[in-house]
Amino acid sequence: MSSESPVLTSADSMSINAETETRDPVALDKSSPVYRVLFTEDVFGMIVVAALDCAPGTHDRATISRLARTSRGFTRAAMRVLWRKMTSLVPLLRTIPGLKWDKYRRYGTFIWHVVVPSADPETLAVLDTRAFERCGRYIKYFVWQSNRDIGRNTLTFFQSALSSSARPWLPAVRSITWHEERGEPTLLPLWVFGAPSLRELSITASLGEKPRLLKLFDELRTRCPDLESVHIQHPAPLRPVHVPLRSSEFSSAFRRFLVETIHGPSGGLGLRSLVTCVPLSWDDVSVLAQMSRLEVLNVHLAPATASPNEPPLPPGAFQSLVSLVLEVEELDWTVIRLMDSLDSPTLQSLRVVIVERPPELRMRDFFSSLARSTFRQRLECFGLEVNYTSLPDKSDGRCVHALSGSTLRPLLQMSGLISLSLIIPRISLCRDDLQTLAKAWSHLRRIKIRQIANVVKPIDVRDLLALAEFAQKLEEVVLDIHGDNVSLPIPEEELPARSRRVRKITCRTFNNDDDEQAILAYLSYIFPKAVVTPVQSWYR
Repeated sequence: MSSESPVLTSADSMSINAETETRDPVALDKSSPVYRVLFTEDVFGMIVVAALDCAPGTHDRATISRLARTSRGFTRAAMRVLWRKMTSLVPLLRTIPGLKWDKYRRYGTFIWHVVVPSADPETLAVLDTRAFERCGRYIKYFVWQSNRDIGRNTLTFFQSALSSSARPWLPAVRSITWHEERGEPTLLPLWVFGAPSLRELSITASLGEKPRLLKLFDELRTRCPDLESVHIQHPAPLRPVHVPLRSSEFSSAFRRFLVETIHGPSGGLGLRSLVTCVPLSWDDVSVLAQMSRLEVLNVHLAPATASPNEPPLPPGAFQSLVSLVLEVEELDWTVIRLMDSLDSPTLQSLRVVIVERPPELRMRDFFSSLARSTFRQRLECFGLEVNYTSLPDKSDGRCVHALSGSTLRPLLQMSGLISLSLIIPRISLCRDDLQTLAKAWSHLRRIKIRQIANVVKPIDVRDLLALAEFAQKLEEVVLDIHGDNVSLPIPEEELPARSRRVRKITCRTFNNDDDEQAILAYLSYIFPKAVVTPVQSWYR
């Protein structure tokens, strides 16, 4: 709901005169089918939802607000839909009567603020919060981007004015998403949104919120005992990976939260999804491994937290895990030890992001650990992304280690693979390598291979004939390619098959413009049903 949407601000505006209701012909004829539909709350609720989204991209809240005032029998269902999902605190706070509101333009949008009489403590003492509390109980999902529509002083005012009872503003909320904007800390205290009903909490905040984040970790387990999903991330719009919240205090507070979760009434059984950019040690991983119902894990591993001699995790570690994303500074023994310790036969998706040092020769050890894992036959999506900023090049005499078909060979054990994504410094694959991969991964539908070093040529476009012939279920291809002296038409003896299943190809070429047109034509010939989209090549 936008801050200017019509809302019901008092009990009078949400009710209808009883005399008017008795004259309602629908209300008088209770045996009619119309009455049974309109006054069966669940059925009528579906009608209200349809009215709210009556046209694509529209949310006609004004109509639902008027509907709530039409009949007392309609009020509850309409209110439940009207307030169920909110993206602003302004409509809820404006249900408190007796306050003057104003707005001003900032950052291209309107910011609301309440005009508070100075030095008037009676203003705080006489606030009528009945409509505020009633409407707050309807809110189940709340998504808020800070500083976008309400002034900071206004937030402070309401925190002070409503703090006497310390009751949550949203007592029945199930999901909270809060995003810090423009680096201005405005994270609300946990008592404002930390209701026992809360199941999903997602916070994107920087170190500027350190005091309240630390307090949040200390209170979260007590105030929200039934949490199923916790996401703590850092705002990093310029990077595709998380920026870790590096702080010994953060690490200690987060570890206490994990331990309290394990030793709490649920024994850690409630938590099913955890995303955090607080760097985790091997001890933290050992605690997480005890959460037997954890299904989604997206974490940043601190470097060198495990050695080759470190004891593995106990049997049954992460036994319910379905999706795992690891962000690491380098491909060290911590990652390999973790892969060897995962007792996760249900794992379907694995993505590893390296943010500091190139993987070099340890890549083969990592792939071998995947080949002997308990999840190798169940894994459907695998991704390895190298995302560091500085690479060795020819000028300083150092060589970028290439990923070859021999290095990838252990991954052939993952026979159920549907999606493969590799973003690495350099790759060296020939037609025989692609043929081997396509035969081993008979279920493969999407393949993405990108190299971030431009010192060597990528895959030759003519070698993609192996994918056209042997990858029978392939639908999408994202590749870096090159091709010298590509000519059409292709000799019949060089084209055993053409793939009509591939629908989308995105490619980045190593060649100049003239060669690129020939490469694109070649791709369209061997994948006749595909939409071929070129992206910017290296040398433009």
